[in-house]
Amino acid sequence: MRRRQNLGARLVGARLLGVLSLAMLVAVVLAQPSNGPEPGAARSGEVVYRTYCLGCHGEEGRGDGPDGQEMKVRPADLTQLAASADGEFPEDRVLQVVLGEPDDLDAEMMIWCELLRLSSGSPDTSREQARDLVAYVGSLQRPPAGP
Repeated sequence: MRRRQNLGARLVGARLLGVLSLAMLVAVVLAQPSNGPEPGAARSGEVVYRTYCLGCHGEEGRGDGPDGQEMKVRPADLTQLAASADGEFPEDRVLQVVLGEPDDLDAEMMIWCELLRLSSGSPDTSREQARDLVAYVGSLQRPPAGP
């Protein structure tokens, strides 16, 4: 009988230790500061970029895509957004542009923003795709272009 009680106490102790260890691990992970978007966001954003943006902004995001040559306003060089904003990627501004929110957005860009929004199926999906796209554009940033 005494052996059974010792075994039961050890099992309860082991389970308790396991639960506490798991709780501590979760607390440590949740306490870590966020360093930007989720790791897979840029990869998902690349798919969105290749579907909606590559034609005008080009393979590397430099604004030299084949469709962009025909536009009234040359597509932005997406690799220089941070360089033109004192070295800090303007994530909020880029998200606003992708979502088609700025009033000063040219009509040709607005068409693509609307197409992305309509193709997503829901506002939540659209916003998630937009955030992923912004993460990808952030990954394209390069040092300032030379003179």
